Formats: sequence, structure tokens, C-alpha cells
Amino acid sequence: MKKELLPANESDCCNSTKLSFFTQNAENIIYHTLLSDTIYLLDRHDAFTFSTLTIDFTNHSIPMKWRQDYSKVTENYQYLYTTPFVTPKYILGTNDSEPYLIDRKNKKVILNSREKDDYFLLDPDFVAGNKVFSYLLNDTYQAMIKDGMKRAPKEIEEKLEKDHYVLIKYILK
Repeated sequence: MKKELLPANESDCCNSTKLSFFTQNAENIIYHTLLSDTIYLLDRHDAFTFSTLTIDFTNHSIPMKWRQDYSKVTENYQYLYTTPFVTPKYILGTNDSEPYLIDRKNKKVILNSREKDDYFLLDPDFVAGNKVFSYLLNDTYQAMIKDGMKRAPKEIEEKLEKDHYVLIKYILK
């Protein structure tokens, strides 16, 4: 090891269910660890140059004394579960239960309603520019319908029944 960038120690929280600690965009490699409100944007051309984005969940933030112990976290707290995707306009990811979309300019969460929105944002799997890609499994779709989500067009339902999943492409404005 020649140089440390973000030192870690054995008391740092790490959960084996976190699938990835990194995502990327055209300018940065994005790093995030579990139970942290901070996102690190590592410069693609100089990995030792980085900036940070911090999400303030105000009174729903995990207390600092519990940030090293995943078992203490309850549904009363919000945190970034997956490593988010970061675009110039948005931050996208999944918290403990639902996908989220944060408007960076206005510093607001854009609400995502299964019951009201025609095109509910699913967990983002890949982001390229203003395009977001997700996949939907038939079992997941059926559960979401039971929870009140509007039905997809007939051709999508037929594809889900036949192939058991569909790839969804969203285009962000």
C-alpha cells in the first residue's frame, strides 16, 4: 500500500448484504459504505482527488453512536442502503425499502408513488447520462400490483408472464 485515501478500521460497519460499494459516471467513481450519509466522488483521472456529497435526513438520521452497529438500525431511521448513482442533476438509489431520486439543484427528494405514478421508478441497476436502466421480475411485479401499483400495459404483462422479466429504460429530464 502506497497511500491511504479513506482509512477504515474494524469498528466500521460493513454488511455482507451490500452488493456494491462503487458505481460510476462519466467524471467520477462513486464510493459509499453502509450506514453512511456521505457519498464520495473520486475523480476518474486522479483517484486521490475527491469531493463529497452528504445527505441530511434531519431527525430521521441514524444517531452517530449506532452507525457502527447495523443491528441497532430500525425502520425509524433513513440511510443510503445501496451505493447511489450520481448524475449532474440527480442522485438515484435505493434506501432500505424503496428507490429514491434526489434533485441535486433543488435539494429535494422527488416522490415516487406506486399508487399514483404511471411509471414507478424501480431500483436503478445502471445509469448512463440521463438514462436509467432497471429490470422487473414477474414475481416482483405481481407483489407490487398487490400492494397497489397500477398495472403495466398488456404487452409488458405478457412479456413478464412469458420471460419472467423485462428491462426498463427511463429517460430523466
